Amino acid sequence: MTYDEQTDALNYELLGVVTRYMSEFDLNEATIVGVLESVKCDIMEAWTDFDADFEIDTTDDTTDDITDIDTGDDTDLNDRGGFYKK
Repeated sequence: MTYDEQTDALNYELLGVVTRYMSEFDLNEATIVGVLESVKCDIMEAWTDFDADFEIDTTDDTTDDITDIDTGDDTDLNDRGGFYKK
């Protein structure tokens, strides 16, 4: 089998499994997509050897060193009828 034929075979087999599970079980599309995404992530983690060459920040504060964009206008969005109307 060529590479394209092997890829097509995998695609058809996966589609067959998904179709069978949708018809035999009460699983909705979102659940099936979630399971496929989880399997994809598992495969990527198992087959990828990633060693970061930098320090990974594991603190919960995601706003460290983030500054607002300076538009030159000190008016709050609320004062302009922005997103946070009361």
